[in-house]
Amino acid sequence: MEEKNRIYFGTLEHLATANANNSGEESDSNDNEIIIDEQDVESQEFQSEENKLLLKEFERREIARKMAVPTDDLKVKLKLRELGEPICLFGEGPGDRRDRLRFLMSKAAQSTEIETEQGLLGGPFDTKPASEQEPESQKEEAQTEEFYTEGTPHLLEARKKIAIFSLQMAKQRIKSSKLEMEIPLTIVRKQRKNFCEYYSNFSLSASEFADQRPISKVKFSPNSSTIASASWSGLIKLWDVLTMTTSATLRGHTDRVSGLSFHPQSMVNLDRTAANLASGGCDNKIHLWSLEKQSPIETLNGHIARVAQVEFHPSGNYLASASYDGSWRLWDVKSCSEILLQEGHSREVYCVKFQNDGSLLASGFQVATGGADNTVCIYDLRALRLMHTIPAHTSLISEIVFTNISNLVQERSKGVSTIANSGLVTASFDGSVKIWTLNDYQHVKTLVAHEGKVMGVDVSKADGSLVSAGSDRTFKLYNNE
Repeated sequence: MEEKNRIYFGTLEHLATANANNSGEESDSNDNEIIIDEQDVESQEFQSEENKLLLKEFERREIARKMAVPTDDLKVKLKLRELGEPICLFGEGPGDRRDRLRFLMSKAAQSTEIETEQGLLGGPFDTKPASEQEPESQKEEAQTEEFYTEGTPHLLEARKKIAIFSLQMAKQRIKSSKLEMEIPLTIVRKQRKNFCEYYSNFSLSASEFADQRPISKVKFSPNSSTIASASWSGLIKLWDVLTMTTSATLRGHTDRVSGLSFHPQSMVNLDRTAANLASGGCDNKIHLWSLEKQSPIETLNGHIARVAQVEFHPSGNYLASASYDGSWRLWDVKSCSEILLQEGHSREVYCVKFQNDGSLLASGFQVATGGADNTVCIYDLRALRLMHTIPAHTSLISEIVFTNISNLVQERSKGVSTIANSGLVTASFDGSVKIWTLNDYQHVKTLVAHEGKVMGVDVSKADGSLVSAGSDRTFKLYNNE
């Protein structure tokens, strides 16, 4: 057999020497790295100090964001004076002054570890000296105090009647909703298209000079034959829709009229001598009017500030009122007595509205609100969340109403969709009235006819016609001609 060539790798001592040399080189490199790390210690410490300062600044901003700061410029100045700071700097406006106060309070709260809810030196809205402030025990007791209003037998009876009425209305509504679920989607889309076409053809039909002062409210009667207009002069006028002439002038308020509401059965099957119309004004009074007299048949007294809005219950037996005294009240129309007073708002209450069933006040499953931020917000009360925000106008929104023209649908064999035939009408101080679709809230039409602010708007139940009140002392009628 042939011998195989052997491979010689060297001696083991040689390999050990080579390994020792390699380990020496690695140790030298590690020493170099250690030297480099020691040189970076100072820079890392400097960076950590910067990070701490940044974290403190972020914490201060978070405290400032959560901190309540007074919006009243006078209170801001008083708080700055209390802190020993100048109440005004050169070129500083109210907004800048409030931001400076927020900065100072957040810095003090951060340094002294004061809770942000308490603010600084007793809270941002507490402008009294420390010696005059209430003890903490009294403050805690005041915060936990429960407010309770005892109901009367009259209120209990009213709630029973409202429950019977609202349950019947809710039963009919649920039945109609179930039937609408079976309507084909093509029919719903067709009716939505017809709704948009109907309102896109709206234009100014009539304009009337109604008073010597701005018109604050306008309302259609339930049968849409009459328009009621209220003005800052305290007068209420009734107008015939066809001839646009005055049928009555109601005198009773001594100050501006700010609320107006027709009885649900007014001019339908309600006695003309009964309370067909209700109004509220800046004289803190609510007047009930018949169609036979030009003076109020009853006056409801109780509010201690301006009555902003009045609204009849769908049954017509009760009246709700909202006031600048921070309360809303429920009145029995027949006995002209107050049956419920609810306080809960810390500021003025501007509006009240009943759900169509009559079971809830200012609610349904959707509520549309408008404010001074020029937007309309749609809330889902079942989910307790904001569903949609409409950037509707360029100025304050004065009134919002829903419109429905289901009664104008001609092809009814396959059903009528309430949602497809419903929309939203908004009025604004920018001088315009706008119409929107329901659910998707698409813009349909903009109506501009007033020379000034639009103070209010209403919709006719008969054909969806619109009427608007303006600061130019006129009211305008719009329809599809």
